[in-house]
Amino acid sequence: MGGSKKGMKRLLAASALFMPVIINRLVFFTAGKRHPLIEAVKTYEWRLGKVAYTVRGAGKPLVLIHGAAPGSSSAVWMKNVNELAKKYKVYTIDLLGYGSSERVDTVYTAFTYASLINDFIKDIVGKGAAVAALGEGAAFTLTAYRAKPENFKKLILVCPKGIDDGFPVDEDKRMRTLCGLPIVGESFYLINTAKPAIKNMLVDMTANSEKTKILTDKFYSAAHHGGALNRMVYASYRSGFMNVDVKPYIEELRIPTLIMWGELAGDYENMEKIQSITRRAEYAVFEDAASLPNYENAEGFNETAVEFLK
Repeated sequence: MGGSKKGMKRLLAASALFMPVIINRLVFFTAGKRHPLIEAVKTYEWRLGKVAYTVRGAGKPLVLIHGAAPGSSSAVWMKNVNELAKKYKVYTIDLLGYGSSERVDTVYTAFTYASLINDFIKDIVGKGAAVAALGEGAAFTLTAYRAKPENFKKLILVCPKGIDDGFPVDEDKRMRTLCGLPIVGESFYLINTAKPAIKNMLVDMTANSEKTKILTDKFYSAAHHGGALNRMVYASYRSGFMNVDVKPYIEELRIPTLIMWGELAGDYENMEKIQSITRRAEYAVFEDAASLPNYENAEGFNETAVEFLK
């Protein structure tokens, strides 16, 4: 009798241990079934993992790079690609750990992505390109430019990050470790990428919450593609390991650069800081738009981008 009780306790303990694992896997599986991600049609075999991308149009190359918020992907350019592809050969890339690209167990930093961007331009684009980049993607692009300026012809930076971001401290390093744990990290990630959490994040990034439904579905789908290793890229994002100070890089810009911002973006004041750093750039501000002016005012964005890229 005593042995049976001990056996039951062990079984209950094992069940308590593995139940979160089962639940987490079920959430990833269910999300993938209900919100399948339309995968990019091409794959770049990069040194750290497989990177998904698309190519449309013909002409001079233009590379589009998304941000790093949870669920980000090249889908953020959905209202821009077709129009821009009428004039240019447009490459959209899903950064490693995002969209249809592979999730890998590594520390994701601005320098990781700068290396990816430079290698992608060298190996896939094949020559210097114009690059349009959003949010954290703009900071990664500036980091890439500083390393290999020959890869870039023109830059369009949309609400660029890296102007006033802090760097990781000991507490942030502990947070990254916690977020990277198999069970705890997965659960934390799934809580922060649940549909309501994604929607709230996008409400903060847009001027009109009514425009977030399609984006919410796209971000939610991308956030759950690839399973449990999503926690690793989120761990680096959440703990500030992707942060970089791009102000010195902006000072060194020697190519035509257009900086775009939504007037209602929470960090709009950073545009004034950039203006105090360099006089070489051009600027465009969109009313009734926040951190995603390319999506909220696609027509204005596309017209402004095409005019600049001539």
